[in-house]
Amino acid sequence: MRFVSCLSFIILPIISVTVIAAEKLTFYTESFPPFNFKNQQGELTGASVDLLKAVLKEGSYQQSEYEINHVNWTRAYNIALHMPGSVVFSAARVDQREPFFYWVGPITDSPGAIFIKSSRTLDPNKANSYQYSAIKDDASVSRLLSLGVPIANIHYSYDFKNMVSQVKNNRTDGFAYGFYAGSWLLKQSGFKLNEFRVFKKLISRKVYFAMNLQTDIEAKNRFKSAFESFIKKNPDFIKERIHYYLQCAPDC
Repeated sequence: MRFVSCLSFIILPIISVTVIAAEKLTFYTESFPPFNFKNQQGELTGASVDLLKAVLKEGSYQQSEYEINHVNWTRAYNIALHMPGSVVFSAARVDQREPFFYWVGPITDSPGAIFIKSSRTLDPNKANSYQYSAIKDDASVSRLLSLGVPIANIHYSYDFKNMVSQVKNNRTDGFAYGFYAGSWLLKQSGFKLNEFRVFKKLISRKVYFAMNLQTDIEAKNRFKSAFESFIKKNPDFIKERIHYYLQCAPDC
């Protein structure tokens, strides 16, 4: 007798597990020492960069979960404005920008200044009547407006060197920029420090990590929690890093 063995197949249900990865964060920054800049080896560094790396470590971020890019300010600002998962730093938190970003910080205070040619004699009491250069979308524009400078008297530049050249070639009377960064970048860009001087100090602004508003809420909360946790444990970190970079400037 021949037996035919029938195999019974037990079909097990296949459970589909969808793993939702956290949104990758892409950070954008410019050359704005001592907060963020490239050193002589071409490496991105600075007090804000050091803080960012420490915060990412605090939040247990894997290298695949973030990226840090160095571009000009206008590009950095506009990418963060339009692309979810993008963050621009160190961004001054001013009224005109307030509704457009999710703010994490503050990182620190950043004082501003107007620089003019040393050979020029301008009247500080008439500071709002002169022609100034500024980088488009930079916080120095709002500082000039707060001083009472008409928008028609502000001439936009695409980067620091172009802005300073406008002043050097007498196309404008001065340029507005960060107090620390202005002196640092003058020397780094090949200009002589004695060619320029500070004409007027401008109001200080707190600078932040400015995150695209459409970024995933979990990604926002994770980064903010990591930032707050690190700062609570290390309240003097950014102050100490700024001091370090100012001491070694501009050869850090």
